[in-house]
Amino acid sequence: MESAQPTASKVTFQMLAQALESINDAVTISNANDEFVYINPAFRRLYGYAPADILGKKSSTLWSDKNDPELTAEILPTTLEKGLWSGELYNRTQSGAEIFVTLTTSKVVDEAGNLVALVGVAHDTTEKKRHEEQMLAHNLMIAERNASLYEELNYARRLQRAMLPTEDHLKKIFPEAFVLLQAKHVLSGEFVWHYQQMDRTFFALVHTGISGAAGSFLSVLIHNLLTQTVKEELTIAPNEVVAKVGERLQDLWTTTAMDEPLLELIQQQIGSAAVETVRTKSVELTLKQLRGVFCSFTKNFRAMRYTCIGVHAQLNRKGRWQVLDQEPADLFSNTTALLNPASIGSHQLPLQLGDTLYFYTEGILQQCGPKNPTPYGETQLIGFLGASQHLNLEEQKRQLEANLRLHRTGAHCNEDMLVVGARF
Repeated sequence: MESAQPTASKVTFQMLAQALESINDAVTISNANDEFVYINPAFRRLYGYAPADILGKKSSTLWSDKNDPELTAEILPTTLEKGLWSGELYNRTQSGAEIFVTLTTSKVVDEAGNLVALVGVAHDTTEKKRHEEQMLAHNLMIAERNASLYEELNYARRLQRAMLPTEDHLKKIFPEAFVLLQAKHVLSGEFVWHYQQMDRTFFALVHTGISGAAGSFLSVLIHNLLTQTVKEELTIAPNEVVAKVGERLQDLWTTTAMDEPLLELIQQQIGSAAVETVRTKSVELTLKQLRGVFCSFTKNFRAMRYTCIGVHAQLNRKGRWQVLDQEPADLFSNTTALLNPASIGSHQLPLQLGDTLYFYTEGILQQCGPKNPTPYGETQLIGFLGASQHLNLEEQKRQLEANLRLHRTGAHCNEDMLVVGARF
């Protein structure tokens, strides 16, 4: 007489059947001919097929044309040979919609090793795949944009270098001199300018206060304004040159539209602003940040007249330091002062044989790195320059560069910086 209690094998079978019915992944069971004989409810929800529409059909019914033929061709042979295949592929629902699944197929054999069935378990990863493809497309777009931008910046850098004087140009006027220029980005907003006219030599160091492309455009613009003011208008007094350059910058940005691309670049550094105030804010920001020193030397370099605005300027004479006089740092945004050059200081500095002049922007004092977050600072810079007065300026520059690299170990130049040294 049979027991009314279910056997252990029946309980196990019932549990497996219930698990297949309740599992969230799509499960199929196929016969030895790879024809579906069972689909679970998750399969019906994912693919939209009723049992009558899919049972008896092969797994290839589900495959999308987007799949590599070599991929789909290996599924069944690998499953039969190795007992397992796992991978990702595109499938199609009954409505024709494409989905992306992670599929695992395995074979079931009896005790004699004969093939009984093929089991497939598919997990829907369509959203994950869509997100990955969107991210890939986004990253490719950024990479292409960055590559294009880098090419444009390199072109702009070559153009800037072609237009602005280099250390070699400066040495034609000051035989013993150096220029140490490093940019936070590919392009720098700092530059040197010089011009010779009859018995006078003119020199300027300018800090635009804006890095990158906007700073580069500004540097070329101001360079041209300096040349025009001295060469064409024959203005030689430092305070008058400064006033005319500042006045022209204000005029350019407040009365013309020729500089809209430049203003857009500057606006990116300002942040968002109302359309009607973009120009005003751009001009205000730019002129307030503009710094520079303009010098006029006599023919024998025994005297210098200068106007210095926010640029560090010091003279070393036989080991003693003298700080050059400064004008207010926001001078270029002071319309009243620019219209009255007499209110701008034009200072006289006698020079002696062996004197060394140093001009440098704030950027060098801010240099630091992850291993040494303390800014380089003026005390360290002046201490280094003072201790290396016995060296020629070319060697001073080389050792200063090495000292800066050591100070900011592990970091690139984190602010535009410019240092100029000239020995008489």
